[in-house]
Amino acid sequence: MDIQAVIVLVIIGAVMWFILAYSLGVSRREIAANVEREIRSTPDFSADDVYVSPYDRNGLAIDNTRRLVMLIDATRRRTVGFEKLVSAEVMEDNVMLMTTKKGLGRVVVGGLLAGAVGAIVGGLTGRQRSKSSTGVRSVTLAVIVDDFNAPRHSVTFLRWSGEKGLSKNSPIYRQAIEKVQLWQSRLTIAMRHAERFEQPPGMATAGGEFVQSPSALASAPTAI
Repeated sequence: MDIQAVIVLVIIGAVMWFILAYSLGVSRREIAANVEREIRSTPDFSADDVYVSPYDRNGLAIDNTRRLVMLIDATRRRTVGFEKLVSAEVMEDNVMLMTTKKGLGRVVVGGLLAGAVGAIVGGLTGRQRSKSSTGVRSVTLAVIVDDFNAPRHSVTFLRWSGEKGLSKNSPIYRQAIEKVQLWQSRLTIAMRHAERFEQPPGMATAGGEFVQSPSALASAPTAI
């Protein structure tokens, strides 16, 4: 077989791979869109917004009026009240970037941590990304709820299979990180609302004005 024939076969193979990858991507997006439509028509749940991942079919929906969050995966959908939310963590390549915890309200930005503190965060998350990393392969949101049987729910906002990872300057990465931060912020607000409703009685001042409990005041995000 001459060199020209080899080149033609390589080109044909690359085109076929691209067509297959594109069709699979369209199929995943269509499935996610169908699930979103089903969620929006769910009785007793008025979704203000829905996100279903085309990568793993896990997702989130929020009903602000009823103060409910729906946790979606491929096998079931369950709703939890705002008061059941414990934390929401943004993960990049399994390294924590930001977290909001009920009652603490601290937002830890992993990219700004250095030295011993950075090492602690890397140890807690089970993996510390190398500083020589040139791209991103995954962005996820991990939601912890007060449910002993199923406490953790993860949603993938980006999964990249390229050899070098995805550049942070790419529109795909920027869209994913903006969307995951939006949902993390919504869950933060939901936790703050739940804390306000959980204030103990007798918090009124002598002038009849009510004062926020220390836990509610602590829920304002801070940065390290």
